Amino acid sequence: MPLKPQSSLQPTRSVLQALQIRQQTHAHRMQAAMHHAPMGQMLVGTDGHPLQVNAAACRILGYSETELLQQPIWNFIHPEDQEDIEQIRVQLQDSTVSSLDQEKRFLHKDGHVVWIQRHLSVVRDSAGTPQQFVVQFSDISERKKAEQERDRAMRYLQAQTRISRLLEDNLPPEDVAREASWILAQAAGLDYTGLMTVKGNAGHVTTVYVTQHASEAFLQATQQPIPRGKGLSWRSLESNSPMYMEYSLKHPGARAEFVAAGVTAVAYIPLVPLSSKTMNPLLFVASWLNGNRSWTEEDRNLLDSAGRSIRVALERQEQMYLLEQAALHDALTGLGNRRAFEQDLQAEHARARRHGHPLGVMVLDLDGLKTINDGQGHEAGDRVLQAFGRELRQHMRLEDRCYRLGGDEFAVILAHSPIHSSETIHLRVQDLIREVQEQDFPEADVSAGIAFYPEECQQALELLHLADERMYQMKARHRGKT
Repeated sequence: MPLKPQSSLQPTRSVLQALQIRQQTHAHRMQAAMHHAPMGQMLVGTDGHPLQVNAAACRILGYSETELLQQPIWNFIHPEDQEDIEQIRVQLQDSTVSSLDQEKRFLHKDGHVVWIQRHLSVVRDSAGTPQQFVVQFSDISERKKAEQERDRAMRYLQAQTRISRLLEDNLPPEDVAREASWILAQAAGLDYTGLMTVKGNAGHVTTVYVTQHASEAFLQATQQPIPRGKGLSWRSLESNSPMYMEYSLKHPGARAEFVAAGVTAVAYIPLVPLSSKTMNPLLFVASWLNGNRSWTEEDRNLLDSAGRSIRVALERQEQMYLLEQAALHDALTGLGNRRAFEQDLQAEHARARRHGHPLGVMVLDLDGLKTINDGQGHEAGDRVLQAFGRELRQHMRLEDRCYRLGGDEFAVILAHSPIHSSETIHLRVQDLIREVQEQDFPEADVSAGIAFYPEECQQALELLHLADERMYQMKARHRGKT
């Protein structure tokens, strides 16, 4: 078979050379496009090591090209975002999956977090086996920051709304503070919240919320009593003003055990001041642990606003309580007044009927008050009334309620007192009047009458009328003796 002329092979060789040149040119152009692309780009092997990286990738992550090529790509991913790496690798092995889009946190060379939006696409061979991965990514940190600020603002607004609604329920101060502490911990992502109350000469902190990352040393430190006047918590409570600080031994009053336990920032918000007349002083405590965060302006605004709202609500609650107490108490003796007696008598009578337990009512009249007023003056009359009220309260049982109905007339509601206790009660009354007489009021005497439910009366007013009638009978006997 004759050979083809040599010249007939030349076009084939020329075509191959031209094709090779075009491929090389295309590869150079692709490399140049990748190098100059504004987005970060990596060509990654199946073992996770970058094969090629562009300048944008180096700029976004802060590493040189050599540094990026020396370690697998997942080494640059934030530890908390590495959980799904194996799942992604399995997904990309699936021949039906050609690409994935994700948002992840990467770590810049200097340590700060970079939010990345990345697109992963798979380069497969003719059999469909993955050979390489093309990773394209951009820095979306600013967008994420704006989203986080928006979400935080929404959470803070919702927290303030929840606290405002909570304050409408007129709950006890510690219940209000405990619920608000939980709301604030969830809204701000706090590591710890607690409430300090004052018992004797020490502050005692009760934990409301604590992160699972808190150390045992920290938890033990929070349980230690804080002596009055010692530490930053007392400084905040005594000044009745919020305090925010980065926690370290540089601050006078900082506790070494808290620094050692990882406290890095702390806030103290007084809720009930030391000057409160009816409520136990209360201090809200919040902290960050292990370098988690420092206080931002938004954090302070949230805690300050919540603290003010709680303080105002509790002050209003205290004022209402004082007004109610003033309306239901006799100013001279501190005992309940006639209005309180009438309300309590109806309530106790209803309770006695509902539960089937006995109930007694005693009415007393302080004899000799007019003589003391006329002979020693009204100031002496006030003193004997105060002495009688004080002794009445001390000689009755803790569950008995004492009242001054007006002038020289007093009453006692004797809860759970059976009819056979009448003599014992009269003996207590004789003891208490002797105590009053020994306080420079020998003229003082007392007349008392008692009535009992259910043996003698069925209705509350019937009890009062019978006790009153018996009191006047004793008073008449006293007059007969004189």
